[in-house]
Amino acid sequence: MTTNAALALSSAEVDAATLSIVEVATTDKKRLKQFIAFPRTIYPKDSAWVSPLDLERQMAFDRKKNPFFQHADAAFFLCVRKDAQGNETIVGRISAQIDHEHTRIHNDGAGFYGNFDAIDDARVAKILFDTAEAWLKAKGMKIMRGPYTMNINEECGVQVDAYDEIPMFLTAYNIPYYKTLVEGAGFHKVKELYSWRYRKEYVVPESAKRIGDRARSNPKIKVRPIDMKNFEVELRTGLGIFNAAWKDNWGFVPLTEPEMKKAAEDLKLIIDPRIILIAEYEGKPAGMALTVPNINEVIRPLRGKMFPFGWVSLLWNTKVKRPKRCRLTLLGVHPDFRGIRAGGGLAIALCQEVFERCVAAGYEEAELSWTLDDNVGINNVIKAMGGQLYKTHYVYDRAIA
Repeated sequence: MTTNAALALSSAEVDAATLSIVEVATTDKKRLKQFIAFPRTIYPKDSAWVSPLDLERQMAFDRKKNPFFQHADAAFFLCVRKDAQGNETIVGRISAQIDHEHTRIHNDGAGFYGNFDAIDDARVAKILFDTAEAWLKAKGMKIMRGPYTMNINEECGVQVDAYDEIPMFLTAYNIPYYKTLVEGAGFHKVKELYSWRYRKEYVVPESAKRIGDRARSNPKIKVRPIDMKNFEVELRTGLGIFNAAWKDNWGFVPLTEPEMKKAAEDLKLIIDPRIILIAEYEGKPAGMALTVPNINEVIRPLRGKMFPFGWVSLLWNTKVKRPKRCRLTLLGVHPDFRGIRAGGGLAIALCQEVFERCVAAGYEEAELSWTLDDNVGINNVIKAMGGQLYKTHYVYDRAIA
């Protein structure tokens, strides 16, 4: 994907202009609107990029409405170019954030950057990264890591391949040159995040099918869809499994109770209960698979705008027409059940059940994402199930001087 020609500034144009940084107060409606809208100026309409809904982004950056800010601090910045006549053009944006839950658990001195977007110019990238670093340094951080939209439980990483694919819901997408800008600014890769694909025509390998069928025929094991009459309780159970299953993973930060409640409220609007599964062992919650329709297919034509009629399109295409792709966002087996004989089979049984139910529900493709490059156990399960690794994101670190 290429930048908008109007913003592909030549070196001479940048040299003749003045670059400056403006900190954006989230109560400043004008600047916040510019911060949210800026990416739409650099992504061509025919690119695979999907604009988030403006209303959703406003709520995400609202310190009173987003429970993330109950355990985090953040700052938002715009890079502004002014020409000789004083005309202003936004040429980049970035956020810097500190997640105190991450600090409490990992104590590694890591702060984060996110929401990075910029024209293809190393000087613009440098001033943005240096600004974020200075903010983090003033608060005692030793490492700048990212990109995370806010923290590791949201969009993560710089996408480095598969640029022709419309991204899945809550996964990061970026212009290809971002990798060059980030690495040129002194960042080094610390993790790879993998996305795996299943298509309806895929056949589950016989060896994996035998393991999954054996687990599903075990009378002690029951795999069932979520009970919508007790949706919040069920989701809390599932997310509790997630917190327990992922607690030893690199960079993991648990969802807090307010974040769980908000997730339940948000997901209830878009979920397909047929493809959210709870696995029980002897009647106790043992594993979960949270799969969501890819609503990016629905909101892409809206270009961030819900009004005047965007909400009608969203409702129709999500609840009636439905997307053709879905994303398995969370898959986990509680540690208490990994040691039992069903442990490995339970994970495969969940994958197999999700795949079969997605096909039966009319989905043509599912993505399982993301997994860490060094999570050998889950990556082997996915490979055994016939998953295709097709997309990778990099997470970067830069030492703070």
